[in-house]
Amino acid sequence: MELEDIIEPAKSGRARCKTTGDKIPKGELRFGEAFVNTFSSSGSIGYRWHKLEAAAKRFPKKVKKALEAYEGEVPEREKLEGILAEALEKEASKPGGYPYADHAPTGRATCIVTGEKIPKGSVRVAVEREID
Repeated sequence: MELEDIIEPAKSGRARCKTTGDKIPKGELRFGEAFVNTFSSSGSIGYRWHKLEAAAKRFPKKVKKALEAYEGEVPEREKLEGILAEALEKEASKPGGYPYADHAPTGRATCIVTGEKIPKGSVRVAVEREID
């Protein structure tokens, strides 16, 4: 069973966006992130609903694929395409594997060798560690 994410108009105004927590108004396009419902004995497919723009920022590859499959009218499609392009570019700039170096975005990280806090903005090297 292959899980396919979908884009569809909201059937009612009851669903909340899993990204922002805002209600999704009836008729507004929404993104459904497919998952296997483990509470069902048949393993049916369920959806986590997201507002389309919020999903484009969070899951750009999934939204792009679902958008290509969607046959209906998409209001403000150019704006959505811009958000997708920006999110995909940002995702592509992320490191792909270990080891890699980056600038510490916060001051909360701790060095695994010395145990000292890594200051915000300083260069750090991420390595994959093995835990016994």
